[in-house]
Order: sequence, then C-alpha cells, then structure tokens
Amino acid sequence: MQKLVRDAKATIVPIDRAAALKIQYPEFGSAILPKGVYQGNTAIPAQDLPTISVRRILVANHRVSTEAIYELTKTIYENRQVLMNKMPLANEISPPDTNGGSLLPLHLGAANYYNRSDRL
Repeated sequence: MQKLVRDAKATIVPIDRAAALKIQYPEFGSAILPKGVYQGNTAIPAQDLPTISVRRILVANHRVSTEAIYELTKTIYENRQVLMNKMPLANEISPPDTNGGSLLPLHLGAANYYNRSDRL
C-alpha cells in the first residue's frame, strides 16, 4: 500500500461517514489516517483523514508450541518501535480483548505473555 501511495498509483479518499457505517456494519470502526503516515517527499496524506478501520488479528494453530507463540508475542511487543519506524500503523498493536470481544480463543503462549508476572 505504501508503495502504491508513494508512486501516486493510488489515491487516498476520506470516508467522512465511518462512524455511521459502524451502525450498519459493526465490524467497521472509525479511525483517523494521520497526516504523513505514508512517508514520501511530501506528507501523504497532506492532512488527517477520517477513514474506516477493521480489526486485524494474528492467529496461530493451537498445535503451535506455547513457547513459540510466547516468543513471537514477546518479539512483537519488545520491537514495536522498530516496527512503527517501518510501518506506522504498528502503533495500533494492542493485546486482544479478553472480555468476549474476540471470536477466537487466545493461544496459551500469547496468554502466558500477556499474563506474565513482570508485566508493568
């Protein structure tokens, strides 16, 4: 997407009615695409733009080892700044909603990371 936008092969269109769309399509959320999120010679977009958002989740098969998923989750969170430098939307990475907001169960490895005792 970034390459398409930077090479002027794609146009970013604001979606002013994002909040209203959520009423009909609950899977959508409203969000702001920040000015300059796509790096280039000029700020792309040139101003903050309203848009829709969709939740993205990382899923793993339950057969993947607890240790592997723990380490993957740890690596993602401990390197968020590096990820954000490459992809600003990585700022949106957050723990899953464990209050019934997800249709999928949390992998034990990820749960172990989120519930670790050294967590701030």
